[in-house]
Amino acid sequence: MAEPEKAEALGPDTLRLPPEAARKLGLSPGARLEAAVCRSSVELRPDIHSLAKVYIEPSSRCNLSCRTCIRQTWSEPLGDMDLPLFQRPAAAAYGLRASSSVHNVE
Repeated sequence: MAEPEKAEALGPDTLRLPPEAARKLGLSPGARLEAAVCRSSVELRPDIHSLAKVYIEPSSRCNLSCRTCIRQTWSEPLGDMDLPLFQRPAAAAYGLRASSSVHNVE
């Protein structure tokens, strides 16, 4: 088993985390964490309001009838998102450090 990486105290209120721990917490300059203080430890938790993933579904049309699909509860007509609406979240996400994947199911 590998030795765990160590955090480094840079001052009484400043802590440098190992790069992998910072990545897993989604840290960037100015990010805030919740510090849960227990009897003998401190647990760092990411801000629950920071996004880890964004899913954009540009079409509500589907020819499958999966029992677990949320579409089974909708009464709205099926359709596609128009391009300007699709471009808004795409533009807002531009430049974020993230991986992306596009799924096209015909």
